[in-house]
Amino acid sequence: MLHEKILMKKIKFILFFLMLAIFIGLPAWAAPSRDIDVVMFTSKGCPHCAKMKAWVDELKRDNFPGLNFTEFEITQIPANQTIFAQYSKAFNFNTRYVPVTIIGDSVINGEDYDGLKAALMNCNLSSCNSPQSKVAAYLEQNPNINFEQTVDTSQSNFVGWIALGVIGVLVVGVLVFSLKNKKR
Repeated sequence: MLHEKILMKKIKFILFFLMLAIFIGLPAWAAPSRDIDVVMFTSKGCPHCAKMKAWVDELKRDNFPGLNFTEFEITQIPANQTIFAQYSKAFNFNTRYVPVTIIGDSVINGEDYDGLKAALMNCNLSSCNSPQSKVAAYLEQNPNINFEQTVDTSQSNFVGWIALGVIGVLVVGVLVFSLKNKKR
């Protein structure tokens, strides 16, 4: 009988803490989805950008139906480069790489599912400002900044130089090989 009482106390103790954990954790996970603005800068053909967009779609479908997604493709649409530069100044990030995802005050560089989900959870639990509002405030405070040519496109130029170098080496290699065969 004593053994049964101790066992019942242990079960009650475990159930109490289990219920406590459920009631404490439930509001965080079951909280209604707030409207959350997500801004992402991408480039055409970027596999990391495609992965981040897929994760945004998945999280919107499964956890955050109030997610509002805005994408700016910067390589095909030149006007988006100016917008990218404005966001980079307002949020203080480098414009060298994409994707760049902005949620509230969080800037997520590259392919980062954990960072994406954490920023969304943070904005779902406590309301976040729209990234657009921060940029608008920055532009209002800094009306004379020229955003032309502030996006770093040196990476694409660098790739062009590499391609040119590889072609040059191949041409020289073919010429040397041809001359060796002619001498024989």
